[in-house]
Amino acid sequence: MQIVMPMPEFGRWFFYTLKHCIAQYNCDPSSDMSFQCIVGDEVDGVPGIQHVVHGFGRKTALKLVKKYGSLQNLLSTAVVRPVGKQFMQDALSKHGDYLQKNYQVLSLRRDVDVHLKEE
Repeated sequence: MQIVMPMPEFGRWFFYTLKHCIAQYNCDPSSDMSFQCIVGDEVDGVPGIQHVVHGFGRKTALKLVKKYGSLQNLLSTAVVRPVGKQFMQDALSKHGDYLQKNYQVLSLRRDVDVHLKEE
């Protein structure tokens, strides 16, 4: 399995294996979708939460995804107890629907019936 990540600051793509991803980010790559929902995905035109909440960037997103594992776990926990500093809690409470919409936009549809014709 590989994860392909754009590296716009270097003008290239980087290919992560499972081993590289765990070594660099110290979190399960299955959490990558949750991370992308928070920080956004410029390739797909999905703005991250940092556009509306200053200080809620990549480091904060990575910290929360590592701790809670998924966006859904993070948002569910934020409803019943604090998940970090007050600005994090406020951002998740106020923009939880926005983050869930990001998840829907970034998710791959698996229920599409595709038929290819050989030519």
